[in-house]
Amino acid sequence: QELTEQLHTSNSIIDALPMPLFATDNDHIVVLFNKECEKFSDFSKDEIINNMSCTEVFDTDISEKIYPAKQPNRVYTSIQDNIKIEINRSDDKTEIYNTTVVPLKSTNRQQNGNFILLQNHSQYYRLREEMQISICNISSVIKVTNKSIRQLVTSLTQQSAAVEQTNATMKEFTMLIQQSSQITAKV
Repeated sequence: QELTEQLHTSNSIIDALPMPLFATDNDHIVVLFNKECEKFSDFSKDEIINNMSCTEVFDTDISEKIYPAKQPNRVYTSIQDNIKIEINRSDDKTEIYNTTVVPLKSTNRQQNGNFILLQNHSQYYRLREEMQISICNISSVIKVTNKSIRQLVTSLTQQSAAVEQTNATMKEFTMLIQQSSQITAKV
């Protein structure tokens, strides 16, 4: 009874996870399947567990990334992270998942299968893409701003030269007026 309660508690925890988690045995038969995984298949977990392989449950995008057809007997001996899976949804949105595969070993260290955890990273990738677009836009604005600043500096330099020329002309004019006043005073 204690073991039954522990299994029930473990299953409750696994079902409560907000991300898809399932496990397969060495023959890729699904032996554990939480409620979030049901969103990826047309089956209930009761239909799947111990009855179907990973390739029967999931579409090719998922199963092929985890158990590639060209490696039908693939065995994961260490944790594999960052297996990127893109899933096209019926509403024409693409979701991007990071998949982590953890080898499932018995107490005598024999490989018994794998835990597979799918983490939805769609928002991360969308934000990253938006940031790249923003950086490109900011870069364009900076280029335009730099060009405008160069034009402004050129214009100010030209105006400064004109002001200096005007000041020089005013000095000459002032000197001429003073000379004219001195000549007029003598006469």
